[in-house]
Amino acid sequence: MSAVTSEYVELDDDIGIRVIHSKPQQGKHTFVFLNSIETTADTWEDRIAPALRKQQYGTLSFDYRCQGKTECGPDAVLESEEMVSDIVRVLEAQQPHRPVMCGLSIGGLFGARAIGKGAQAEAIVLINTLRGENTHSAGDKTLEASWDFPWESLAVPTLVFTGSHDPLSGTQKAVEDILKRIPDMNLLEYPGDGNSLHSEFPDEFVADLISYAKLLGLIGATK
Repeated sequence: MSAVTSEYVELDDDIGIRVIHSKPQQGKHTFVFLNSIETTADTWEDRIAPALRKQQYGTLSFDYRCQGKTECGPDAVLESEEMVSDIVRVLEAQQPHRPVMCGLSIGGLFGARAIGKGAQAEAIVLINTLRGENTHSAGDKTLEASWDFPWESLAVPTLVFTGSHDPLSGTQKAVEDILKRIPDMNLLEYPGDGNSLHSEFPDEFVADLISYAKLLGLIGATK
């Protein structure tokens, strides 16, 4: 298992992003975790990231601006565009090997937007991210962000985790319509509302991430 490093990526005088990065072994993927507004890097570092590292996968987790242990000055702007820009810049600075973004709730939306702005990713995992138009979770009301996104433009393989009874996603038909718009999509449905499936089903969650990474490896080998 590779060493785990914790450092700060200095974006400007006001922002220093706390980053926890471990490189993969044997050319495997790196899972890049993108938080919801209510979670931090510690959410992933509790069980999920260590379990992946034991299987020789890389992990990269970090706190957004003004979140967790990230340094945040009084003049820092907390808006969705800045969050997306921070993701792009952290990835540029850290250069994770074969990155697979894993975004929880609005973190998945941020990840999709970051890819659209040039962030490198071999794939993206959306964890309880999809919403009907003009809907958002209670935990994300503190940040002004439109959930509208041109999902048909997502140009990387996509794995969608969702709950069988998610009260936050808007109408089921709206979510089904979004799923149809994603070009290269696999869907996994977990019991319950899906809001904390990574903590309710950590072993299954890790196993599904690894299975998807192996699938990506097979796809890459045939290209």
